[in-house]
Amino acid sequence: MKTNAEVILDLLKSRPDLRAVQIADLLDMDLDVAENTLVMLSKESKVVARQVIAPNKMPSTAYSLPATALNWTAPIAIPRTPVITVATAEPELSKVQKAIAYLKTHGRVISKDLCFAMGVEYPKYSPTQYLATQIRQGEITKDGQWYQLGTQRPDNVIEKTKEPATVKPAAQAMSTGDSPTAQPAAPAMPATQPPSTSEIVSMFDFLDLSLTTDEYRGYLKANVIERTLRGDTRGAYEYAGRLVAIQA
Repeated sequence: MKTNAEVILDLLKSRPDLRAVQIADLLDMDLDVAENTLVMLSKESKVVARQVIAPNKMPSTAYSLPATALNWTAPIAIPRTPVITVATAEPELSKVQKAIAYLKTHGRVISKDLCFAMGVEYPKYSPTQYLATQIRQGEITKDGQWYQLGTQRPDNVIEKTKEPATVKPAAQAMSTGDSPTAQPAAPAMPATQPPSTSEIVSMFDFLDLSLTTDEYRGYLKANVIERTLRGDTRGAYEYAGRLVAIQA
């Protein structure tokens, strides 16, 4: 069985210039494991890193194999051979692609079910960590613990409708002492579907819903610094991984 380093190197041979979050997504690997392995490979000069701008306009790091590892040689003449088309299996979907496909099929779903469809451990991780870019771009909308495609209308919201006003006949109004004016009916209130009682909300999900993106990012940064100073390396890596996920 190949090690994490060998798997990452094999991927970079065919797909260079990938960020850590992309490598973790394509290999179905924890983000913190991918980052730690890339740091080790970079120190051993087995990969080269360069600064890039992520789709969310934030600075990030992309990794590729060094030119010496690719064993490039001068081109040589190769005799032409008939081209044979071989059917290949479709590549496995990434977590983001799995989430979009699941939302297209099932509509509005709760975070626990979406994590299961994406192959993500719940409640250790939240779908928002992988779908932050799609949520900011409006491709996916998030309402508390509920997710759906941006073009869909929430199926638990009933449009307010006005009932026709009932008007008493003038004779009846005079006999009862009421003014013969129309009494409009109260508009119907929208019915909302409460979240399942079996839903478990983690601390990070709660903070993600309660704070703005900048406030949540600041909270994660503060915890990375605090736990690093306290010598809590494992805790610092956990907060750093979540910080990288929302910046990717």
